[in-house]
Amino acid sequence: MDGSQLAKPPKNISVQFSEGVEPALSELTLLDNANSIVALNPTTFSDDKHGMTFSPVLPLAAGVYRVQWKALSQDGHPVSGEFSFTVSP
Repeated sequence: MDGSQLAKPPKNISVQFSEGVEPALSELTLLDNANSIVALNPTTFSDDKHGMTFSPVLPLAAGVYRVQWKALSQDGHPVSGEFSFTVSP
């Protein structure tokens, strides 16, 4: 949920869609407080392609993070968005 306060860093972060997306044309970016890109493990997709899940390579430090995503739905419409969360110290 946008603006969530987390007591500990998440191991995985998921984005859910109302319809399936095309994995080859979908991506997620995680940015830290300084707008630097955080290294991620490869994104995985649910079997029905309604969900994208990723995990940071290293545990996240305390701070504010922003997830940006863009995808192409299976019916051909581009969709995008972002949300943020904070990892408490």
